[in-house]
Amino acid sequence: MNGRLAGAVSFVLILFTFPFSFVVQASSDDVFKVLVDPQAPLIHAGETGTFEIRVANLSDNVDRYMIEVSDDAGWNLELQENLLEGVGPGENRTVTLKVTVPGDTKIGFQDNITVSVINSTDIRENIACKIGVLRGDVTDWSYVATGVGVVIAAIILVLVLWKGGL
Repeated sequence: MNGRLAGAVSFVLILFTFPFSFVVQASSDDVFKVLVDPQAPLIHAGETGTFEIRVANLSDNVDRYMIEVSDDAGWNLELQENLLEGVGPGENRTVTLKVTVPGDTKIGFQDNITVSVINSTDIRENIACKIGVLRGDVTDWSYVATGVGVVIAAIILVLVLWKGGL
């Protein structure tokens, strides 16, 4: 009886564990990799920055990838291509993303951009990027005008004192 009971218990355990032993959640690390370059650029207000989004197929199968981009500030995001089809095993594809920073954006403002890549089996990888804003016109002409005025006043003062006073 003990042998039969042990066999029955083993059989039941195999029945319960077998279906669950092969359930593996695939992640993007297993089948593809996404890189965004640069990761945290500085862009002048009013200018357009360029990013390269590289998708590498790490699987043994031909795959397709949908690319989506979004940001928190609602800037103009222009994706060169949003669907990569027929990407072979070991193959890399690169897509260009252009981001235009509005001219009235304050210096130091940061926008968060999310690049999402989804393959044909709905595995998703999200990459977060941050854009810092520089002032569009790096020359503040009011400082230049003040500096020129101070220099002219100093020259006049030196000339007046040199000639013997007022």
